[in-house]
Amino acid sequence: MFCDNCGSELREGSKFCLKCGNRLPGADAARTSPGARPTTVIPAVVAAPAQPPVQPPPQDPDRKKGAGAFFSSPGGIVLIVAIALLVLGGITVGIVFAVSGGGNSKVDAATMDAWAEYENIIANDGKELAEIKVDPTALTANQEALKKSQENLAALQKDLARTGGSEKWRANPDVNPVSTRDVKAAQLAAAMDAYNAYIVKMNEFFGQLIAALTGNLLIDQGAVNTLNATLAEVQDLASKAKTLAGKFVKDNDQLAVADLDTAVFKASNGIATAVTNSVKTAQAAEQQRLATEKATADQAAAAAAAQAAEQQAAAAAAAQQKQQQPQGHYIDCPSCFGGVMQSGET
Repeated sequence: MFCDNCGSELREGSKFCLKCGNRLPGADAARTSPGARPTTVIPAVVAAPAQPPVQPPPQDPDRKKGAGAFFSSPGGIVLIVAIALLVLGGITVGIVFAVSGGGNSKVDAATMDAWAEYENIIANDGKELAEIKVDPTALTANQEALKKSQENLAALQKDLARTGGSEKWRANPDVNPVSTRDVKAAQLAAAMDAYNAYIVKMNEFFGQLIAALTGNLLIDQGAVNTLNATLAEVQDLASKAKTLAGKFVKDNDQLAVADLDTAVFKASNGIATAVTNSVKTAQAAEQQRLATEKATADQAAAAAAAQAAEQQAAAAAAAQQKQQQPQGHYIDCPSCFGGVMQSGET
């Protein structure tokens, strides 16, 4: 999907454009849908029975005009009656003013919009990491998806820093927030920071795993130990990101359902299982290969030993046969002037 205003590509389900801030169609409905935030239903105000017009008392020409003059005027009387009707309907003046004026006792709309988009990001990442294939090509695709997620998260963090919480707190976010509005904005900012660290470490782990697979290093205990150490960091960061997101959800009356999609935070457990199984498979295959090579070498050595034994036996037989042949002696040949001949020759 694309932004109607600037044309930037957006993830499916986005509530607003992270590039230009344009609110997308259906975003307002999503903010008040179940699971996002409750709607405040204001009871219908029944018109009061018609009363005879109230005649204002004669004005004192010497009396100074001010707040008292306003409340004694027809407009002031109408305001007082309206306030009384609201109180009778169960709506207090303080709540009305706090909501309409964006008071600090509530989480502001900008922060809740950022939360809705943050939920969208982690839900998409959860789907991306739902089933990890320990394969270089598949892992590279996972890395690219997570890098895109990091870009979206960075834009969302900038938007939250620009619009979330009160203006005073945004000017100095290092100061501990006091109001609910600023506390929740700070909690969401911390949750996003932790999630970014989690995704960065996950990408680092994928890079190490790709190198181990292409280099056939899953059979090397040193390489496996490195993978396990990085994966432990990934799991710790997942736990931290989940905990901080939970703090934003807790005691947040702008959320109709205090729930959080935790699939992405559980992904590290599934990855650990997949890698463990791959290591076992690789090491078993390597052991089988070594066993096959050893058996082949043993067979070759046995054949060579047998051949050497046969050669030795043949040599011994030849020597024995030669020894068993009759031995003659040589004498001087009378007819050839000193030549020798074997006895028995003529």
